[in-house]
Amino acid sequence: MSITFSRVRRVTAVAAAVGLALSAASCANSKRNDNGGPAGNGGHSGTFVFAGAADPTSLDPFYASDGESFRPARQIFEGLVGTKPGTADPAPLLATSWKMATDGKSTTFQLRKGVKFSDGTPFNAKAVCANFDRWYNTPTGIAQSENESYYYISLFKGFKNGPLAKSANYKSCTTAGDYQVTVSLKSPFAGFVAALSLPSFSMQSPTAFTRYAPAAGKDPVKGAYATAHPTGTGAFLFKSWERGKQITLTRNPNYWGEKANFDTVKIVQYADPKARADALLNNEIDGFDLVGPADIQRLKDAGDGIVNRPAFNILYLGFNQKYKPLNDIRVRQAIAYAIDKKSV
Repeated sequence: MSITFSRVRRVTAVAAAVGLALSAASCANSKRNDNGGPAGNGGHSGTFVFAGAADPTSLDPFYASDGESFRPARQIFEGLVGTKPGTADPAPLLATSWKMATDGKSTTFQLRKGVKFSDGTPFNAKAVCANFDRWYNTPTGIAQSENESYYYISLFKGFKNGPLAKSANYKSCTTAGDYQVTVSLKSPFAGFVAALSLPSFSMQSPTAFTRYAPAAGKDPVKGAYATAHPTGTGAFLFKSWERGKQITLTRNPNYWGEKANFDTVKIVQYADPKARADALLNNEIDGFDLVGPADIQRLKDAGDGIVNRPAFNILYLGFNQKYKPLNDIRVRQAIAYAIDKKSV
């Protein structure tokens, strides 16, 4: 995976965990502002324009599983757990620490104090439980399909109601004061804490997702909250979504952590990799990812900076032992011996 930035801009950091994330809070310094002029304050103003490959499916990360949706989500929202840079290892974020019970069925989180959602709603234990209960109480129908609740189904196995109710692993969320919360499961799940770093499990404002909830039976991906009112604790605020064109975010002036480097971030859509590269070379954008192999050399020749990122995926070939001749262990052994694993 590669991310590339224009030669007239200085790369300072790129945070890229699960979901092809652009971290605009601490990224390249742009020389562009809203009027196309230079940014001031050492890059701490102006507009940063990043090119994605497509429109998001939803601005509510719970009802999303694609990288294009997670890109703005990582700017607007934060989870209880983050990741250590360059790894998938859990790190404190909205939770400062946690402890899993010896039976593996419950985890107690200590929460960060002094944090508010961008609509002014306090981030506290009550808000955390409201999020867990919202996920568990996902209404039956399209909202419970893998197209919309993929990660929750994959990791928590089911919901309070509906066809997957019997397999649901979530049990309860309880509070102990304003800044301690315990999440209990029906059976042990060793990957529970790490799973919470996924954008799908970001903390969202209970005030906003209740106020702008879709009507009963309606598709939540198309509702007011998921299209116009996503509300989190992140370094940026949602401003607008021009379908098929761009998403505009603005700096959150009340962000609890390090303030974002830019007044505005625009995520624009270019479906064709070559078009993204052309836009960078023409100074129409400040950066993009998913660089086409055919474009790498011409970008380098033009002096553009390309940041290579290790692939975050697994590829494997498996034996289906139901079919001949793979049902014969000797055939499987022969194939295994024939593969030079060290060379691969």
